[in-house]
Parts: sequence; C-alpha cells; structure tokens
Amino acid sequence: MQDYYNVISKCDAAGESTSFVEFMLKCLLEAMESYEPQENEEPDGLHDKLHDKLHDNFPQLPEKAFEILEVLSAHPSYNAEDIGEQVSLSLRQVKTHLNSLKKAGLIVRVGSNKTGYWKVTIE
Repeated sequence: MQDYYNVISKCDAAGESTSFVEFMLKCLLEAMESYEPQENEEPDGLHDKLHDKLHDNFPQLPEKAFEILEVLSAHPSYNAEDIGEQVSLSLRQVKTHLNSLKKAGLIVRVGSNKTGYWKVTIE
C-alpha cells in the first residue's frame, strides 16, 4: 500500500500519470497471474450440463441439430449456408435441422430472412 502512495505522490509532483498507469497495470497483471479458477467456475461444465439437459428434454433431435444450436448461439446472424460450412452439412440438411429446432421451440427467427437473426430461446 505504501508503494501506491509513493507512486501517486511522484505523479502528482511530476504533473503526469504514466508512472501511476504502469504501476496499476503491474498490479493487475500480478493479480491475474496468481488467479486460479475454481472447479465450479469451469465454463465447459456448464456447457456439458446444458447439453445433457437438452438431450434429455429433446431426445428426438439428432446431434447435428445441437451442433447447429451451438453455432447459432455464437453467431445468430449466420444464414443456413454459413451454418452448413461450420457443421459440414448441405444446405438442405441445415434447413431440415433448423425446422426441427423451430418446432421444438429452441430457436426463433427474428426479422427477415435477409437482415434478421436467430434467437436461441434456451433459458
């Protein structure tokens, strides 16, 4: 804490803040380097639980439909062609899976086909 006050007084005397900014960035870097995420903070764990829950609630949907759902949650503005490139499916196959996801209530199209986006409705 003493270093903090020393840096502030030096910056105040010099009339500029470069030393203070460098000091704060160093403090942030040290804090980030010492941070270790806890086991329950793992984002993949949440992803796996959500994935399992979806499979339990919608057993009729194939795995590719869930892959499309993941793509849409990351890129809602993708069209069927873009989605097909991401999940290695034909345009017709993507449209079939999109219809299945819509019927299941997992996605909704907002706006027009040209300028709209996909809204994933999972809570």
